Amino acid sequence: MRAEKFLKYQQEAFSSVYSEPEEGNFHTTLIERVVAHYFDPLNLPRQSVILDLGCGQGKFLSEVRNRGYTALTGVTLSEDDFRATQAKGFNARMSDFSDLDDADASIDLIWCRHCLEHSIFPFVSLREFHRVLRPGGYAYIEVPAPDNDRLHEANPNHFSILGLSMWKCLFERAGFAILAADNFEFDLNLTGNTVREHYFIFVLRKPPAPAGCILV
Repeated sequence: MRAEKFLKYQQEAFSSVYSEPEEGNFHTTLIERVVAHYFDPLNLPRQSVILDLGCGQGKFLSEVRNRGYTALTGVTLSEDDFRATQAKGFNARMSDFSDLDDADASIDLIWCRHCLEHSIFPFVSLREFHRVLRPGGYAYIEVPAPDNDRLHEANPNHFSILGLSMWKCLFERAGFAILAADNFEFDLNLTGNTVREHYFIFVLRKPPAPAGCILV
């Protein structure tokens, strides 16, 4: 495929990007829950370099800053979210998470909550995550499961609503070990209508460097 044709299709996908305000957003409370359940047990050193992909308006970054972490960066394609995250004092940048500016093996944790489903090529995105993670680094991935009541497949900015087996295969092909693969289900009340939400949560790890290997 010629580059100009690919870029045209990519731009069509990016045109449906939307912001994620914190106020009145059920994800705000969910972030607090998953940080306590999945981030805290990693017990990362406070100097760890953390990248939040699809950072919204900085809720996750605020949670981990409150825990003493300072090397934090948010990545988004939404100008509103970019400005809101910067206004909270965080390093933020507008960037495609499938084409990161970070150097090879420079990140300790990628936090990617409800972001990867927006990728038009998830394997490429995952290979990019693998590239920037240090050996032994972690990735937290949370995505909607297929066939939810709200039918996430119909969201104009969702391109990769995959099943559990497909996600696992993609993670392994991209070079990751799967430390956790959990189902997260809950009832969500939207304007008086209760729907059932079902997400997949994965904790991945880039394998550590072999003993005796010197990283340069």
